[in-house]
Amino acid sequence: MNFRIILVPLRGTPSDHHLLRIAQTLARRFGAHVAALHIELSDAWVMASLGDGLSERTIRDAFARRNLARRHARAAFDDWLVASQFEEGAARDGAAASFQVVEGFEVRTFPGHARYADLIVLSSPADVGMHRFDLTLETAALLRGGCPALVVPPGAGTCTGRTVAVAWDASAEAARAVRSAMPMLERATQVHVMTAREHGIDEREAETLVDYLAVHGVAATPIGLRPQHGVGPALLKATADAGCDLMVMGAFHHSLLREAILGGTTECALHRAEIPLFLSR
Repeated sequence: MNFRIILVPLRGTPSDHHLLRIAQTLARRFGAHVAALHIELSDAWVMASLGDGLSERTIRDAFARRNLARRHARAAFDDWLVASQFEEGAARDGAAASFQVVEGFEVRTFPGHARYADLIVLSSPADVGMHRFDLTLETAALLRGGCPALVVPPGAGTCTGRTVAVAWDASAEAARAVRSAMPMLERATQVHVMTAREHGIDEREAETLVDYLAVHGVAATPIGLRPQHGVGPALLKATADAGCDLMVMGAFHHSLLREAILGGTTECALHRAEIPLFLSR
């Protein structure tokens, strides 16, 4: 397995540049095509979202904001094309990329496009101002996209994936994350399989995964955690102590609402991680 199509949502915000730089690094490493996607409301939905009794100026401003976001997204893509020396064109081997504008609602439209990609690159909640109860493009992609995602926190450099942590609880979500991340794990210098007794998992589960990875040519070491203040904080501390620059984990074992109210490992990692997260559900 390899990553051949990397999907990047562009919103016409400063984070577009960061996401494209991350996608560029991954595309060169895996020989992938970067597919940039901008989603905007149709004319009819812009009008519907404004309601009745609004002034002509308010309507003009709404359309102007929508069109400005599209222009900023396209400008970010064009600047990146020049800097990266990628070619704009159809998906194929080599340094190529494409830009597409589609109409729709982000939370409904983006997951459908994610199903035709091998990896999506997303901003972290800290970068887009996402709160626990928000259903944004990012959470919709993770919950409904059927595609693994690389979530990049603000300030994170290029995703090297040299030292990788695997958050392992033997769940179906974690298993899918490991299999999806295999192209990165195979290229890593070090891989640490981290388990926590709070999840009812012991070191034997980690050793079983280590054996599985070895069959795929990935040398990994098990690390057992003893959380005192929750699994999420323990994982983040362990990854920092091990010098990891990427963490692989299953996402949203519980419902989004339950994680938002009670907290959870996914919610903690999304909002507090300082390194990129490779997530699959």
